[in-house]
Amino acid sequence: MRVTKEQILATAALCRLDLAANGEEAAGSLAGLAAQLDNVIRYMDILNNMDTDGVQPLYSPLQHPQPPRSDTAEKTRTAAEIIANAPEREGNFFVVPPVI
Repeated sequence: MRVTKEQILATAALCRLDLAANGEEAAGSLAGLAAQLDNVIRYMDILNNMDTDGVQPLYSPLQHPQPPRSDTAEKTRTAAEIIANAPEREGNFFVVPPVI
């Protein structure tokens, strides 16, 4: 399957991209994009035609249940330790610029 400039422009219009700029440079970039997309599609065709009979699926962590961990709160740092690295503070609070 060959990807044409018209197909790229139609897809770009659906994506609300303006690739239809006038000029020789724009036409050259569309031709380059068409060639790149054509290479990707050809590679996907090669992958589709590969014989995968007898090939085990890759490992997926979703297929192996994880042992649940205890859900306990741990206090690892004090407020003073955390606020010590703040560039600006007011009491036990960080001072940040106002956001509107």
